[in-house]
Amino acid sequence: MFVMELQFDDIKISSIDKEDLITIQQWINSQEDIDESFNKRPLPFEDFFERFLEYYMSDNELFLKMEKNNNIIGIFKGRVEFKKDSELIIWYFMIDKDYRKSGLGTKILNSILHYFSQNLSINYFSAVVMEGNKEGLNFWNYNGFKAIRVAKDFFQIEKEPKDMIVLQKSIS
Repeated sequence: MFVMELQFDDIKISSIDKEDLITIQQWINSQEDIDESFNKRPLPFEDFFERFLEYYMSDNELFLKMEKNNNIIGIFKGRVEFKKDSELIIWYFMIDKDYRKSGLGTKILNSILHYFSQNLSINYFSAVVMEGNKEGLNFWNYNGFKAIRVAKDFFQIEKEPKDMIVLQKSIS
């Protein structure tokens, strides 16, 4: 579990605690996610709790909530890798439907990347997008991430295989 707290303007970014789980799971289910298959089924608490345990039990996992005026406006899940090149892998980044396309997602993303670059000397950042998530792909491309590989049939959505697109950005 990687714990962090960051604040800028009226945005607070902090690690998710066990007490946050029900509120965040309900927030996720209230969103109109960009991937159409997500809307066909709500995220069960058991699945969300499993993602939380992955984070909680690992030193290098991070699971963040973004708040504005004490309301959840986003979540971020990732992993820090300290191998040959240090890297932050972003598995999930979601901004509230009311703030999408406002520039806030880019501002939050840049703050997180800056934090890891300055405090942990991480200069490589990767993000993953499921095949078909055009808005997600556009967001990452807009923010300087470029596709570097495709993992065939990585996801299984309603018994249908979907590819995972891996994008990367470096900051020097």
